[in-house]
Amino acid sequence: MQTQTQQRTPHKPTQMTASGVELRMNENRFGSLEVEITDVIFLPDDEINSGDSLSLIIEYFSNKAIDSPIFSITINTFDNQKCLDINTIDMGVLLPNTQGKGQIKLDFDRLDLTSGEYLLDIGIYEQNWAYAYDYHLQAYSFKVRSLQNNKGILNPPLRWNFIQ
Repeated sequence: MQTQTQQRTPHKPTQMTASGVELRMNENRFGSLEVEITDVIFLPDDEINSGDSLSLIIEYFSNKAIDSPIFSITINTFDNQKCLDINTIDMGVLLPNTQGKGQIKLDFDRLDLTSGEYLLDIGIYEQNWAYAYDYHLQAYSFKVRSLQNNKGILNPPLRWNFIQ
């Protein structure tokens, strides 16, 4: 898939998303651009408390009909530890043909990560994973705040109980 994606990645000038993220071809953006990610929106914001809900809206555009694309999101720490790697096909979400402008939304009921800044990889792929239509490598970031000073990645709700 990586080879096919690199072969299909055109040489284009740097572009900006609607929210101001800089995308540089063959650096943090790869793919054929048959479907393009035009923006990624964080709701309620790109800074949350650990355990809060978070929604991600991926806005995209395609000039022609694309059959059942796969959307993926990976959350990484700044030192490249993978926290979550999900996609629509593994979650049983079969998408319809895509053409023109569209949006897809991912809702996290709660995101139990420790304090820190996290990077997102967001991609749209051909239905058989042959290559990426558009893949944004660590182009988006968000922050998590927590009153607890935990080590590690997870910050799940928990409590200690003393048992005699």
